[in-house]
Amino acid sequence: MKTILSYFYICVFCLFSCNADNKTKPLKADDVIAEEKNASNEKDEPLDEIERIAVFSKCTNYDNNLSTVAAEVDYISLDVEPPVSDFHTTDIQISDEYIFVAGIYHIYQYDKTGKFIRTIGSRGNGPKEYVQLGTPIQIDRDNDLIYGLDTNRRRIVVYRFDGSFSKAMSYKYEDDLGGLTVMDSTRIVFRQVIGGRFHPNSPILHFINGEGKKIKACYSHLYPIPRPTERNAHLGPDTNPLWESDGKFYSLEYGSDTIFQIVKDSLIPTRILTGDLKLTFAEHFIRNYGKKLSIFPYVLRPNAGIFESDLYLIFKLSSQYEDYYSVYNKKTKTFHRTDYDVPEEKSGRKNMAFFIDDMILDLPFNPQYQSQGKAIAFVPATKICEKKKEVLDFIAKHPSEKGAKLKTIIQNMQEDDNSLLMLVRFK
Repeated sequence: MKTILSYFYICVFCLFSCNADNKTKPLKADDVIAEEKNASNEKDEPLDEIERIAVFSKCTNYDNNLSTVAAEVDYISLDVEPPVSDFHTTDIQISDEYIFVAGIYHIYQYDKTGKFIRTIGSRGNGPKEYVQLGTPIQIDRDNDLIYGLDTNRRRIVVYRFDGSFSKAMSYKYEDDLGGLTVMDSTRIVFRQVIGGRFHPNSPILHFINGEGKKIKACYSHLYPIPRPTERNAHLGPDTNPLWESDGKFYSLEYGSDTIFQIVKDSLIPTRILTGDLKLTFAEHFIRNYGKKLSIFPYVLRPNAGIFESDLYLIFKLSSQYEDYYSVYNKKTKTFHRTDYDVPEEKSGRKNMAFFIDDMILDLPFNPQYQSQGKAIAFVPATKICEKKKEVLDFIAKHPSEKGAKLKTIIQNMQEDDNSLLMLVRFK
């Protein structure tokens, strides 16, 4: 049995290869094992066996209650000026003291109570400016630094938490890169963007150091794929999900349905996603895949596809007919999913990708950002005003300290006010 598992482990791992040059040659099995041993350390110890998770199986165990999965819920009322909303926001990052809300042309800084402090950086062509920010932004909490991707000029701009400019780093490689992730002050990783899937020398992950110098590139044997002949025929998320859990980083490659732990600069397979409604590799790139399911983050929200906590793995799943969250309990090895919505009148599609806050305000929670172990969402003022009476009644019937603090804000809220920021720590 151990021999079979070892062979399976090597076969899956050989699907991906990490090379310091720009060649796509695969590693030999002996090289893979040697690299895995060299990459492992006490903190980043990979799982002993590859776990199979049937996330793509049909599930009828419905539960939208946020209390089932949430250990803590917080609401923050941001200052009225400047105006913020989901529409204008591409990422949110938090530190122990601050909240950073980013859009394509701005980074706003708030304290933890929602008081606006300053705009970080500015738009322009100067050496300390950016033309357009890619997603996501990143923060180095140990050194009080915030990183943005100046996509038009193919460089990283770095600012200090006090708003001053720190440095800029060029990444003028030939690869299609995006989805910046700062793993630590000496190791930064890019993800392959959608166009890179057509290029033979485009890595799925590209590591650089704190000075912008290339460390290593990791390639997939799944790519490149042929360019589509039909316009807009190529489907798939802008970048692959990449997330942090308990100080460890994980990535899922679109098309392979395998979760890899990033150990130093290598990819170690830890979980394989299975199920009856799983797409074949070819079906990942066609429009009509019926009731089959795909992990699909929101556009310009590359970190909204998978959330992981001590107890749960939460996946945003999509088919032609519905969107919902599938919740996997890592301890009991069981699933439940979100439900309770009516189909759209024209398309018949159901949007069920939300939980209901049955703890404080009885409002929907649809996480589109994550930072410092918390899932984050905006709750629009229009939604709150629409349900104002119900929300106030819920606070009265379910008294809590947090609800009491929000009562006055909700009573006085107008539809054109800023959204409430909602932060949830999963169990």
